[in-house]
Amino acid sequence: MTAKTAFIACVAVVAGLLAGCSEALPGTAYNLGPGKYDETFLVATDTMAQFFSIQKADFETGIIAARPVPLDPEPDSLLSVAPVRQLASMQIRREKGELVAYLSVAIQQEQSDIHRQIVEAIENYDGVPNKSPADRAAATTDAQNKTWVTQRYDRATEAKILAVLQKALDSEP
Repeated sequence: MTAKTAFIACVAVVAGLLAGCSEALPGTAYNLGPGKYDETFLVATDTMAQFFSIQKADFETGIIAARPVPLDPEPDSLLSVAPVRQLASMQIRREKGELVAYLSVAIQQEQSDIHRQIVEAIENYDGVPNKSPADRAAATTDAQNKTWVTQRYDRATEAKILAVLQKALDSEP
């Protein structure tokens, strides 16, 4: 094998590995076309405010984050009902001269015992437990034991928000 062939093979392998690194953003991407970023960001913020209470709108990063909205829980078993919420965020970015809106409306469910599951998974017992059940569960807070897990994305709400955004941008002078 020549040095040139080896170099080409290495480049092909690295390109193949890097191709798997580009992970798609969750939610919906929508091309808004050419436009002024500052005006588009303000219109996008106003549009999100029609649907959600805005927690933060960062002009520099283009991120508009909404406060979580509690939803009616869906029973996950016969005996318990886990809290469910809707969490929305939008990011306005300029890509190749076009403005693009990335909108994510996630439906999340609260789950518990995360701390306990993580601790048990990483402990090395060496045949003898080195912590009692009380030690594993002690000194944890409610926040450490609960987390929100995305169950799905609300594509219908995403489409509705993006349609309102496009209509508002079309009516801008």
